[in-house]
Amino acid sequence: MQFNVFCPLCGGQEFSDFNGRQAARCRNCGAMERTRLLFSILNREGVLRRDISVLHLAPEPGLAKRLRDLVSRYVPADINISQYQHFLPEVQRVDLCSFDPTTLGKFDLIIHNHVIEHLPCDLDTVFKKLSSMLNANGRMYFSAPIRGSLLTAENYDPALTDQDRHRLFGQHDHVRIFGSDALALFRKWLGPNVGNIESLAMFAPTELRQMAFHPDPVPLSGHTIFRYSHGGE
Repeated sequence: MQFNVFCPLCGGQEFSDFNGRQAARCRNCGAMERTRLLFSILNREGVLRRDISVLHLAPEPGLAKRLRDLVSRYVPADINISQYQHFLPEVQRVDLCSFDPTTLGKFDLIIHNHVIEHLPCDLDTVFKKLSSMLNANGRMYFSAPIRGSLLTAENYDPALTDQDRHRLFGQHDHVRIFGSDALALFRKWLGPNVGNIESLAMFAPTELRQMAFHPDPVPLSGHTIFRYSHGGE
């Protein structure tokens, strides 16, 4: 069966390898595998409607462009806004470790991909603040680095060097890496209405290949998308 491989965000058909992963990044919009999968999930689940409001933390350029054009209220945010201002001048500075959730208002959808591994603070408080910002029946979709063979480890002691963090957590600016207990931790912080989305249960293998996504052979990974439904929807 012949089919074209293309990025679901921008339609680009060229992909580059990244970190030893084949066809990891769209050469046109920069979308990584997890971003392409997330956008496809949002479409498949009918989440993206014109009348919704979206908070997008650490906004990926390709996804940010699509969301800004699709929804009525789009709020991009990060602690370091200088890296976004050339393409998202409306980006707001938010420190997730110390922010007041009432200042941003309520949202129907909150998105953050590979953000929480950077936060040098208690994630229980962060997740409770984020969930309090969701409207009734709102949803939060997120992902994080996961090594399923070990348990979650963290250390946000500022005395750790970049080399220490790379050795312990896989990247110089990470303070934790999640393990096989990731889902249990997310349910501890968010309650029972959070779960991982199994890509092969939502998409046919040919659909995944078309978006240049290769499912991991392990139950949870850095590509896994988690969904939290506020109110138990």
